[in-house]
Amino acid sequence: NNQDNKAGAGCIIRDSRGELVIAAAYNLTETYRHYCDVAIAEAEALKNGLILAKQKNLHVYLIKGDSKEVIDHVLGNSRRLARPLLSKIIQQIVGMFDRFSQEIVLVDREANKVADKLAFWGSTSLQGGHMIYTTYADLPPQVNIDSSYAPLF
Repeated sequence: NNQDNKAGAGCIIRDSRGELVIAAAYNLTETYRHYCDVAIAEAEALKNGLILAKQKNLHVYLIKGDSKEVIDHVLGNSRRLARPLLSKIIQQIVGMFDRFSQEIVLVDREANKVADKLAFWGSTSLQGGHMIYTTYADLPPQVNIDSSYAPLF
């Protein structure tokens, strides 16, 4: 949210039927006080989703995201060097990502609405830190779940 100089990230992990397993909203404003662009927020969402899955002992087989830049960097398909701050986050993701048992794919932004709404909620409503959601009822009312979408970040 450039207008208010706020940043957030959101992720959702679903099971093979598309049902919510766990979701999270993150406020990144304090972490990135001086600068946070879309790629950094998207990379933070992916990193935090992978950390969350590991903490909950979940194995994520398919990762869906709408940031071509982040996905290309994670897969090593980018011809451009990542900016230093983004590069650091990408290195952390690569250290957690298993190419042999995980797939990462680019989806249309429309298919990533829930993660986007969680990110917006995190940037505007959380006063730092993050919030974890384990049921549909826990989610903020602004975040509408549609089981046809299954993004991780």
